[in-house]
Amino acid sequence: MTNEMEYLMYLFACGAKGKTASPPEKKVDWNKILDLAINQSITYTVAMAIKKSETGCPEELRNRFIAMLRGGAIKNAIKTEGILKLVNKMKDEGIDVIIIKGIDVSRYYANPECRISADTDLLIKPVDEKRAICFLKKEGFFITGRKATDYHSEATHPLLGMVELHIKLLPDIFNLEIFEEGQLEKSAFSEKKQVDYYELPFYGLSATNNIIFLTYHMMKHLMVSGISLGMIMDFLLYSKNNIDRIDKKIYKDMLKNTHYYHTMQLILGLSVKYFGFNENDFPIKPLIQDDEISLILSDLEDGGWQGLNEASKRYDFYKYYLRKRTLHGDQKKKNNFFLGKEYFSFRVSKVFLPMSEMKKSYPLLNQYAFLYFAFSLHRIVSKISVRFSMLILDKKKYNVNEAEFTELNDKRIEMFKKLEIM
Repeated sequence: MTNEMEYLMYLFACGAKGKTASPPEKKVDWNKILDLAINQSITYTVAMAIKKSETGCPEELRNRFIAMLRGGAIKNAIKTEGILKLVNKMKDEGIDVIIIKGIDVSRYYANPECRISADTDLLIKPVDEKRAICFLKKEGFFITGRKATDYHSEATHPLLGMVELHIKLLPDIFNLEIFEEGQLEKSAFSEKKQVDYYELPFYGLSATNNIIFLTYHMMKHLMVSGISLGMIMDFLLYSKNNIDRIDKKIYKDMLKNTHYYHTMQLILGLSVKYFGFNENDFPIKPLIQDDEISLILSDLEDGGWQGLNEASKRYDFYKYYLRKRTLHGDQKKKNNFFLGKEYFSFRVSKVFLPMSEMKKSYPLLNQYAFLYFAFSLHRIVSKISVRFSMLILDKKKYNVNEAEFTELNDKRIEMFKKLEIM
């Protein structure tokens, strides 16, 4: 980990908690700090810490930080109010909706408007999915249909940005270790909690369900490509502010049923060491082991926000992990079932396109929707690429050749072994 990354983490923690920051103790390149802040999508929160403190940041860069902060914070505040009004309209339409992550965790930041969010995540019941999509269309959203391999739809608005409509909190492949299908979502709706924010109410997850979800969400991203400083801070602030509402035994037992317990202890350990949190802020005991914490932080710094700097290269490791993780009995059977289900769904999605896509090639579908399967058959017969997809379908997407692994993937495998995940 570089000096710049270490000081960035300190600045981010000060901004998130509303504390005054001290100047760096080690020599840092301020331009690199700005680049890292942008790369981790924490620019506004870091800028708030610099604005409130005497850090020694060069005047030109300080002004640049503050300019970004002012524009971004105002946009975020307007967007948040708009989303809350939208969610309340959905509730008035009889659509049961829960805000996950985003707004629900941002309220624990000293300046919530400074938390950058790429999208808004809403959890709805599968039975409400069609009504919710129709509602968002009427509200001016452009809808990208949910593919068979996805668990959420995407809706984009010119002012409110992207909204993801989730019918599940996590992909099935990540639920199999401890949850039956639909169990977590059922609990989410039966135990939801009302929150008043911006003088507008919304429903969020219960404290215990939320801390479980935030953990699993973070672990999912760690496997797929990588986590981010913002993702870690969301968990830390939520845990600290809800520690008396979290059922610590349920959370600890849940983690012990997975291979993530040791990793979460280390993430909490780095938060104590670099973010200034206390041991009693969390439902499990933090663990400070410098060598293993350094592995996590190096992976995070090299990968950038959620590993996107190296996402395409890291995907091979994700496929490898899904096949090599230690599972027994029913878990192993479920794992193979979900992998097969995803592969089959992917094959079908390549051949049978969403209606909105088909209409572009076959306008007659606008009048005669029942011709969908006839036109799909026409695609299969007439297009060599579609027939090829049916037979081959990019086997590399699902098969892992260890002999072709890059040095990066070898490094991640070694890290995951040391983290006791593999």
